[in-house]
Amino acid sequence: MTLMSDELKSVSSFPSFVHFFQTFDCTPVPGQPMPLGAVLGAIGIGTLLTMVVQSSSATIGLAIALANSGLLNFWTAIPIVLGDNIGTTITAILASLNANRTAKQTAAAHSMFNVLGTGVMVLLFYVPIGSVPCFFYLVNNVTAGNVFQGENIGRHVAMAHTLFNVTNVILMTPFIGVLVWICERIIPGRKAPTGITRLETHLLNTPPLALICAMAALADMTEKAWKASFDALRGYKDGKPVPVPAIKTVEDEVDRMQGEIMDYLVQLTRKELTESQAQAIPVLMHCVNDAERISDLAYLIARRAAAQPAHVAKFTDGALNELQAIIDKSVTLAQLTQESLRGGTGGAKAASIVMQDLKAMTRKSIQGHVDRLQKGACKPDRGMVYVEVLAALENIVRHLDNITERADQITAST
Repeated sequence: MTLMSDELKSVSSFPSFVHFFQTFDCTPVPGQPMPLGAVLGAIGIGTLLTMVVQSSSATIGLAIALANSGLLNFWTAIPIVLGDNIGTTITAILASLNANRTAKQTAAAHSMFNVLGTGVMVLLFYVPIGSVPCFFYLVNNVTAGNVFQGENIGRHVAMAHTLFNVTNVILMTPFIGVLVWICERIIPGRKAPTGITRLETHLLNTPPLALICAMAALADMTEKAWKASFDALRGYKDGKPVPVPAIKTVEDEVDRMQGEIMDYLVQLTRKELTESQAQAIPVLMHCVNDAERISDLAYLIARRAAAQPAHVAKFTDGALNELQAIIDKSVTLAQLTQESLRGGTGGAKAASIVMQDLKAMTRKSIQGHVDRLQKGACKPDRGMVYVEVLAALENIVRHLDNITERADQITAST
């Protein structure tokens, strides 16, 4: 800065050089405000110069050096510095030309931020404290020396730059939402669909992470299939069957997820795997097939419940209690399955205990059903559906148990 100031002093006697910087002299006439045309011209010079060199640091440094050398008075230096802050936005604008809409909106926000801030500062030039504009008054009072007596003019120019940016942030922060709204209207963007990608293809080169992704996707698939089964079972028990098309939609979605996970695992087999990782892939594939079968059984239960005549929709108290107990125990097993798939350990042991209870409860329920048939407490047509639903539920919990047992094996391998 000292070197630049010394060199500029050597040309300070050149008439053309002096005339250029006096073109937009912003010094006010006593008793008059700063000339608006000169102020806007000085801001334009600062903006244009910064756009050419694409560095506000360089142009602000030049303004300080010119002020120190006596070529630029304080009244003119401040508008030029404000123009420098506008000109520096050209860098962001140029960088965003070949970028996406979000980048263009960001560049527009940067430009608007500095342009609006400069506009506010210019307005403050015409709000005096005594005979001095309030912004100039503030700069002079927070900086050592009296700039209006020619003291420390370079330091005052630097302080003006700092105060402008600090004040601009304080003033504009409450209006960020408005600024965003304006930018979105000027450069409207397309709303991209959002969602969670479980099967991240970039992780295929890192098999342990890819297996974790596959496990997470399997957990989502199993959860979706079980929820459909639970809804179908609850609808059957309550005599309010769920719409079959709704369950069919879920079943189709589970089929799609099955295909995606299988494709992902096939791609993973082409990577360099450890022995345990290679062994985990077919186990995972079996789990995927188990989850898909759960959704098929949910669809079966929904169709059987919907096809049942309304006049046989009521359960005996014994059948209702038995079915509710089996469903509650199945919910416990489904929770253990989810815990195992999402990184838990030891679920297989707990699941085996639950499975033993479920088998005993199912046998008891079937025997109770036979007793009710013999006593005439249950209608045969209702009984056929009941046995079929029990068989489907027994298969569902068997698939859940398979998934839970294999999930522990996969977790150990990853």
